[in-house]
Amino acid sequence: MGLLLQSEPDRTMHPVDIIEHIASINDWAFERQEADEISITLRGGGVTTM
Repeated sequence: MGLLLQSEPDRTMHPVDIIEHIASINDWAFERQEADEISITLRGGGVTTM
């Protein structure tokens, strides 16, 4: 799994910009409809339990 966030996030970034960054580094498809709106598409993996 890829890195999700730095230990100390930049407090000046808009929250949707942070989510866009996370989507980008994880190669998830996303689309920004508005400055405060984002849609993300990703495929889930199987879950293995013991």
